Amino acid sequence: MKPWYQQLFKRDADKYTLAHLSALHQQLVKTTAVTERNKASVVETLRTIAELIIWGDKHDAAFFDFFLEKQVLAIFWRLLAQEQTCVSVKVQLLQTISILIQNIEAGPSVYFILSNNHINELIAHKFDFSHEELLAHYVSLLKAIALRLDAHTVQFFIGEAPTRAAAAPTALPALPAAAAAAASSSSSRFALFEEALKLWSHEERMVRTAVRTIVLTVVRVPDASVRAFVASSEPLNAVVIDALRSDF
Repeated sequence: MKPWYQQLFKRDADKYTLAHLSALHQQLVKTTAVTERNKASVVETLRTIAELIIWGDKHDAAFFDFFLEKQVLAIFWRLLAQEQTCVSVKVQLLQTISILIQNIEAGPSVYFILSNNHINELIAHKFDFSHEELLAHYVSLLKAIALRLDAHTVQFFIGEAPTRAAAAPTALPALPAAAAAAASSSSSRFALFEEALKLWSHEERMVRTAVRTIVLTVVRVPDASVRAFVASSEPLNAVVIDALRSDF
């Protein structure tokens, strides 16, 4: 009989394999709905997938290639969007995506995750924030995304409506010509920025602090379309004025 520590190493060797990742993927594919009977298994599967992808990011690019090829984010979104999915699974889904965004090294992998439109759908999803843990992980995800924004990745989160013309804001004459041009078309959405603003005055101090960090991080992105969107954001003006009035 082999010593116990050799058996442990064998289990670890079996764990960090594409075969294991494939088996976990198949489990999620077969999960058409989350129930009381399978929720613990789904949570553990999601947690392990995140662990394997992060390990693969540092040791074997084939792991992330598999993640993309099998459109695992689409499976995550399918489970998250189902109304009957229990809170514990939704929390783990948010945590899994947040962990991936935070821990995968900068480069093509992060680029591919952020460019997936399911991320925007997730941000705009109407969660039940009466569950404090769900809210905490949602805000953590928004913060993780904001910290990965640059002039390139931010374009995945801003959508413009060119048919609606609007004059550039006169209150900010310092905007460069490029920003003024971008402002001539009103943005139809910037879910990350807009959803964060909705939580600006939340009763929980930790949520308010995180939201302000998200907003300031977005504002600092060196991009003309971001500056134009922020300059013309009525919700931002409203929450800042309310905050100043409250402080006064």
